[in-house]
Amino acid sequence: MGSVLPEDAGSTLTAEAVDAVLRRMARARNQHDHALLEWLLRGDELQVERLHGYASMREYGARVFGFGPRGVEDRLRVARALRQLPRLNRAFAEGDVVYTVVRELCRVATPETEAEWLASVEGKTGSEVQREVAGRQPGDLPTDEPEPALVPHRVTLELLPDAYALLLAARERAVISAGASVDDSTFVTHAMLAYLSGDGEGESGRAPYQIALTIDAHRGAVIDAAGESVPVDDVTVAMACCDGEHVGVVDGEGPAKRASKTIPPKTRRQVERRQHHRCAVPGCSNSAYLHLHHVRHRSEGGDHHPENLVGLCSAHHRAAHAGALDVSGRFSEGFVYRHADGRPYGSPIEGPGASVMRDAHQALRSMSWSEREARAMLERVRGELGPEADLMEIVRLALKSAPVAGVREDVVPYQRCA
Repeated sequence: MGSVLPEDAGSTLTAEAVDAVLRRMARARNQHDHALLEWLLRGDELQVERLHGYASMREYGARVFGFGPRGVEDRLRVARALRQLPRLNRAFAEGDVVYTVVRELCRVATPETEAEWLASVEGKTGSEVQREVAGRQPGDLPTDEPEPALVPHRVTLELLPDAYALLLAARERAVISAGASVDDSTFVTHAMLAYLSGDGEGESGRAPYQIALTIDAHRGAVIDAAGESVPVDDVTVAMACCDGEHVGVVDGEGPAKRASKTIPPKTRRQVERRQHHRCAVPGCSNSAYLHLHHVRHRSEGGDHHPENLVGLCSAHHRAAHAGALDVSGRFSEGFVYRHADGRPYGSPIEGPGASVMRDAHQALRSMSWSEREARAMLERVRGELGPEADLMEIVRLALKSAPVAGVREDVVPYQRCA
């Protein structure tokens, strides 16, 4: 694309004219940023990442927009807050305020105080507003005295590479423990308390799941969490069975059995270190606590050998057991990562969408076909599918290809659950 300026612009444009154009562009950019937040929130609510077979909205944002690790989370937080702040939302939509200012105001403004905050920050930069909201809580006015105990302190550290690596590893564990992004104050507080309590040495080789799992004929599978029995889906059960620390029966008679790890700790350490503690899926930037996934499932003859194990982040581990991510091969030969529709992971969609193929995989699994059999059936019919193939057509073709005598096209009128 060529320049938007005319060839003789250098001799005819004035500073005033350039300033006017830039200010119009700035206003248009603010309006665009507002629209982006709204659409990201809609996408998160509708799980738009599933259309392309991505494991999370975070990965969608990284691949589509190039956002960093916290880019999507920050924008979704602001978008949700704006739904409760009509004045700030309208000012942002009209291009009157920039995203960095909106992001900071969403930390303290309420429907009762947003008008005062908007008037207070007029003409200020994002960094100035960041300092102004420091020490304030939601509901405070700009004229209220900041609470010294809430004013953050900026700390600069100069770390050698080994110390920096330890800092990153500790931060990753904090994120896993919280199940979400963790602010700096929370991370440092937990890290220092662990150090002062003498628990600074982390347990290496520990599984990501330590579960008390009950399978009831009426309730299905439940896991104890935070004092409650929480129903879980079959994918969660498969993930826990794949890589967990099992404590056995907890409500039976007699003493409890010793907890047993699905994968030996020494094997876990080997796989984690060869992957540099990072998810193996191409393009995934998640270096949080890894789940070890059996490429050939144990129920299908797979074992705990490192050749058969790959480290995945929790989102991609769930995607693998849900049929949205297909991992094949062995470590020495190189693992292959594909979407449910057979595309190399991260490549553009061609033919039936990944979400339809994933649903077909789950339909076959619900008919008691194993994961390996379901994938093989779908692979055999992939070349016969047109770009508009729907779920029923794919399932029927897959069943016709089943290597079992007596399977007819009309035996399973599968209907997708709402």
